Amino acid sequence: MVKDREAGLYADPQKVHPIQHSGKYFTVPGAALTEPSPQRTPLIFQAGASSRGQAFAGRHAEAVFIGGLRPDLTRYVTDKIREQAEEQGRHRDDVKIYAMLSVVVDETEEKAQEKYREYLSYVNLEASQAIIGGWSGVDLSQFDEDEALNYIKTDSIQSFLTPFTLQSKDKKWTREEIAKHCALGGMGDVIVGSPESVADQLETWVDEGGLDGINLAYHVSPGSFEDFVEYVVPELQKRGRYRTDYEGSTLRESLYGAGQPQVMDTHPAAQYRGAFVGKPSVEDTAARELVG
Repeated sequence: MVKDREAGLYADPQKVHPIQHSGKYFTVPGAALTEPSPQRTPLIFQAGASSRGQAFAGRHAEAVFIGGLRPDLTRYVTDKIREQAEEQGRHRDDVKIYAMLSVVVDETEEKAQEKYREYLSYVNLEASQAIIGGWSGVDLSQFDEDEALNYIKTDSIQSFLTPFTLQSKDKKWTREEIAKHCALGGMGDVIVGSPESVADQLETWVDEGGLDGINLAYHVSPGSFEDFVEYVVPELQKRGRYRTDYEGSTLRESLYGAGQPQVMDTHPAAQYRGAFVGKPSVEDTAARELVG
């Protein structure tokens, strides 16, 4: 992108190339309509922890969102994703993994617990079961109230029931218990406490769960985020567990460090660098069409 206002030149036509993609589902003949960012390839996020999701993440994802019931169970998933990355010729740390967690925090433990009880007072377990049915593809009403759920493979979020069934060896989850657990935290756990207590629990999640960070969910917007910034961030910064500045100027550099705005050399997308070098530009293609 030249962006020379005086010369009236926005882009160098010799460096604008037609995409010329022809695939199974669609064809894209023309050039992209937006200029490339400093990252070139946008940072690639992926969500899903099923066996196919883990394999896809290991090959393509730079950051992955997963659910989490307990740190030790989460470690099972994070290890699998990183093993998949290694099998694809990437490094274990090339994939950054974030578990969805929500936080209820206040200046003291007592105030945080009181706030949590208030949130619980608005819970509707029937509505929670309906939402879970949408996520999991399983109608919970078909089970007796005290019946323990077993894993059922569906075409919905296949990894949703895994922590409650296949991985949870020390507890049998009924539909009501799952509904209560998910009523506030959704597919993630709920951390409640003072700033110090919450920071302790987050450190446990990251260290024992093999995480690079958390995907912070909310109960009240923007209140949950405001509470986290006011109470938790300063405590984590004191412990050296939360950044005080950003590295570089791109999102990818925030994850991988300054000087790494583009995909890692081990990522499949790296093989397409320079794919258009020596190829006809849009201007050349248009000229040939006119001649033809």
